[in-house]
Amino acid sequence: MLKALVIVLNATLIASGMLLTHSTAVRAELPASRDYRLSFDEKSGLLELRLRGYPIIKSGYLFWSGPWQWENLRLQTTSVDPRAYQVNGKTKNGDLVLNSSGTMTPEGLEWSINLGASAGNKIFGGVVFNISDPRGGNRIVFRDPVVDADGVSWSLQLGETNRSLDFRIEPKPARVFFERGNNRELRVFLGEEGAAIQSGRYKLKVLANGAADVAPNARTRLSSPDNFWYEDIVASNHFPVDLSYLNRLQRPAGKHGFLTRREGKLEFSDGTLARFWGTNLTAFSLTRTGRADAQAQARRLSRLGFNLVRLHHLDSSWVRPNLIASEGSRGVVLNDEVLKSVDWWIKVLADEGIYVWLDLEVGRVFAAEGIPESDEMIKNERGPVAKGFAYLSPAIQERMRDFNTKLLNHVNAYTGLAYKDDPRIAFMLVTNENDLTHHFGNLFVPANKREKLSSRYMQLSDQFADQNDLNKKETWRSWEFGPSKLFLNDLEQQFGSSMVEHLRQVGAKVPIAITSAFGAIFTVAGLPSLTVGDIVAVNAYAEPGTLEVDPATGPNIASLMSYVAVADRPIAITEWNSGTYPDYERAALPSYVASVAALQDWDVVLVYAYSVGSLSARIPAAIWEVGRDPAMLSSLAAAALLFRERHVKPGETIRYLKPKEDEFIDHPLSASTSRAIRTLTETSRWRLDLPDIPALPWFKPTGPAEKGVEVTDMQANFAGDGPRVCAETGDFCRDWRKGIFTVDTGETQSASGWIGGETISLANVSMAMKTAFASVSVQSLDQQPIAESAKILVSLAAQTDLSGGKPKKTLSEPVTGHLAIEARPGLHAFALFDDGLAREIPSVYADGRYNLDLDEKLKTLWVILKPRG
Repeated sequence: MLKALVIVLNATLIASGMLLTHSTAVRAELPASRDYRLSFDEKSGLLELRLRGYPIIKSGYLFWSGPWQWENLRLQTTSVDPRAYQVNGKTKNGDLVLNSSGTMTPEGLEWSINLGASAGNKIFGGVVFNISDPRGGNRIVFRDPVVDADGVSWSLQLGETNRSLDFRIEPKPARVFFERGNNRELRVFLGEEGAAIQSGRYKLKVLANGAADVAPNARTRLSSPDNFWYEDIVASNHFPVDLSYLNRLQRPAGKHGFLTRREGKLEFSDGTLARFWGTNLTAFSLTRTGRADAQAQARRLSRLGFNLVRLHHLDSSWVRPNLIASEGSRGVVLNDEVLKSVDWWIKVLADEGIYVWLDLEVGRVFAAEGIPESDEMIKNERGPVAKGFAYLSPAIQERMRDFNTKLLNHVNAYTGLAYKDDPRIAFMLVTNENDLTHHFGNLFVPANKREKLSSRYMQLSDQFADQNDLNKKETWRSWEFGPSKLFLNDLEQQFGSSMVEHLRQVGAKVPIAITSAFGAIFTVAGLPSLTVGDIVAVNAYAEPGTLEVDPATGPNIASLMSYVAVADRPIAITEWNSGTYPDYERAALPSYVASVAALQDWDVVLVYAYSVGSLSARIPAAIWEVGRDPAMLSSLAAAALLFRERHVKPGETIRYLKPKEDEFIDHPLSASTSRAIRTLTETSRWRLDLPDIPALPWFKPTGPAEKGVEVTDMQANFAGDGPRVCAETGDFCRDWRKGIFTVDTGETQSASGWIGGETISLANVSMAMKTAFASVSVQSLDQQPIAESAKILVSLAAQTDLSGGKPKKTLSEPVTGHLAIEARPGLHAFALFDDGLAREIPSVYADGRYNLDLDEKLKTLWVILKPRG
């Protein structure tokens, strides 16, 4: 799980011009005179350097207490004002206490770092600076440190500009060096291994030298919660807007027969095409929610426009009780009470037209007895896990088959159908986030001292190398590209094929995914083995500044999803969200993700997660509690309408990216390394057309299902050099320089991002908003163009935060400003509330437009234009 970092913002920043009150235009645009921007890193309080919006330099604190014994420095980072940060942190046992204050000057950044260390501690480490330049090469590198009597100096060379950033630390630290000689990672050790770190004070400085703009980070432009913010405006079991009509033709789920894959797309057995917008229900939301509340939540999920729910963490050891009651010599015993809860969820969701995605293994812990290699596997308090080990352990594979057999043959108490025979269940996932090619292959290399497993791994590696005339010394080295990626794909394929074959023998009829691509390190090299399944799944999370990244320079959440789009397989985004909380960008992400998904004609898009906790309990909004976050819910419903009613059209021309084998097996090919992937994602519909691979005879891609344009240059730029990136259909654009995303179609017209202080004009909608970062969507609810619609929805969203009281209250920032909508006469504006009431609000109809002045008195995030009565 990702941990949220709460940045406390000072409400007294008005005088700086960077942050204004709730009723005043708050946009204060960051300087844009240079492509580089130097600012504070929100997490560490150290530095961040962005190139055209992409963070190419990140920094942080890194400490150990022994070889491979990482010491977590728990940091509290506070923005004192737009140009000053305060950081306080300490290790778990208190052996090291760190206090740091950072100050921004016109020339650069300065820090005073104070260390308090206990006597006899074994801690060593300090500050690390990492270069992450997706453009490749050595355009940006650190120059050799220069040591003198008073300290150490070094520079960061910015190759394109022939300029540099200059660094200096005083007094002289224990050591300044490149990690393993890599001049893209520089470490400043304040304490050396083998000697106790000492208390003391250091001064660290970086000078921009005119090579970069020195500017506060984006978060300082936002307003802080005040008395005008709304409290708990969304009830946990209701939603003011009703999009359940989108599911009308699907109720009950399963009526069209089993879901199938046909020529790279999804359809039901009666020929009905399928497309899914959904979410994840996880852990205690599935096991501890009462029956009446589950039924109410199913209705609410339908009102939100969802038609698919993934059931996640049903087997995880930290969820108690979970699906596994016990495990012994006779195999696994399923928990009857948890099964009844799952049965009920499947039934009530289907009644509302919502299908289910069933995960078969997520976080299960296996009983060690009967697993020969269990002593070499990662353990927790109960036993070994599947991550990585399932691929080399026949015993774990057999335990997984036993579980799958019993679960799929279980007869739902409320539908009378076994899971294998129930068309309400639309998908199955064999194992979650579990691959060898990029994450868990390293478990078996000799250096990790797992004698039995490593011996088996090396034997299989040598056999594969012999069979395919590969270099044996390269084939087992899982962290390298080249022969190892072929070998690891083959291992994954053997596992995946056997699991799919078994599921089919048991009676599973729906599309099956093997595992999910995830993480920034995953590349196209990991995709061949995933095609053993019927659908390719990926999980991706947004980093801060998503809307402000130039795709020609670096990736964001859109391209971190798109790179898995193999030509002959449906695509499922099984998890997406922001990676931090609270995060102001959450309000803008749904529209952005839905629009890109619609342009790309993806099949499944699931936000993570609607809820982790019991939906019968009062729980505040949180990173994995989307169902309790008003801003996210408002944007998600608008995105559901856009995606499911196809307001944004698929790209007119499909392009096929055709890498050669060596371009993705011998070298990393991903959103991080390919400009073509990044720039195609927001401009054109595209798919990967991978070649046959002689060493992987089982990998037989069928190729494109329709004619298109071939792309063979992995670094081609389809976005141009300007700050606006637009879909070829004209349906949406993103101005990465301003951080604004707009949709402009007949049925949806919206703007998201740093829209405060901007005048935005769309085909039938214009707006001049005051709220700094917000999302405003205007949509037709009757399938007519907005100009002709008799029912128009306005969805608003900005920041969500939590009150400091107990119990915590969910606070929503009002979205204020002027909105004008061109539409037919005879409509009136009504504010929608969670109790089902609608209150008419003032609007002026002039020159064919409805003019709405939105202020904090609105007390809601939804307005509808419709006739009275």
